Amino acid sequence: MRGPQVAARSRGWKLLSLEIKNAGEIEAAFKTATDARAGALLVLTGHHAYANRQRIAELATRHRLPSMFDLRPYVDAGGLVSYGANLVDIWRQSARFVDQILKGDKPAQLPVEQPTRFELIINLKAAAAIGLAIPPAMRLRADEMIESVWAVRPEGMRRLEAAEIEVPKELYSSFSSWILRVMVLRPMPSF
Repeated sequence: MRGPQVAARSRGWKLLSLEIKNAGEIEAAFKTATDARAGALLVLTGHHAYANRQRIAELATRHRLPSMFDLRPYVDAGGLVSYGANLVDIWRQSARFVDQILKGDKPAQLPVEQPTRFELIINLKAAAAIGLAIPPAMRLRADEMIESVWAVRPEGMRRLEAAEIEVPKELYSSFSSWILRVMVLRPMPSF
């Protein structure tokens, strides 16, 4: 954790690292972060975090914490932003390795490969829920944006586009301001 602490300090940020050992500690971690006036949430993938991604996204929304993740399924579950390796590409790389092994190649002789495709996914309905405006430059960089929500109205259920979701201007914050303080939820390594 020394590297991230040094990087945060050099930018004038305070980095609060919270480790979770089981799913029951997630709510307590959010209370600690809220009490410390955390300005954002960065979740690193681990068993407890991934299995509870929808709960983490709900708590981030309830506590109005912009959330960033390293895998797309967190954003699909309601998180704000993910930037990380494309899982489908990783599975394809794995399938190529399996094919090579089944054809007789020795696993020790196969090259180590890094992910080659990374994606930025932004959930605009999550942004609207916490009153965060995503700047146009960030929208242009996104590989994909989740833009619609379902609304139940007297005339029936219909899909709303992000532009239709009204958020009072006083609730908006700038994209750069939510990176002032970061909370990290990181699971303990299992032995």
